[in-house]
Amino acid sequence: MAFTVVLPLAYAALAEKTGLTASDCLAVAGHFQDKRRLGEALNWAERGLQLEQHEASVSTAEHDLRELRRTLFVKLGRSEEARDDAWAHYCKRPATYTYSNLMKFVPTEEQPE
Repeated sequence: MAFTVVLPLAYAALAEKTGLTASDCLAVAGHFQDKRRLGEALNWAERGLQLEQHEASVSTAEHDLRELRRTLFVKLGRSEEARDDAWAHYCKRPATYTYSNLMKFVPTEEQPE
């Protein structure tokens, strides 16, 4: 196993022993994204978002994990999932920011609809 894989997995193992957080998942996901291991990065982003589901307020890590997950969906050729995720988030928290974020994933020709 290459050093580039051992390091984030060792970090994750330590974090799990001490209490894995969404920020930990974001760090590991970011590392895998940098190494172009997009499937593994997506798994860690989703894991971090699952941890955040139990929190009452939105954290910076949750915001960053959502953005990362959508970016990974697009890079993996799953643009519709990125749009659907942005739409679901907008429906849950309608605001100018979530609307403009949604529009990033809607094709230009569909935006008037």
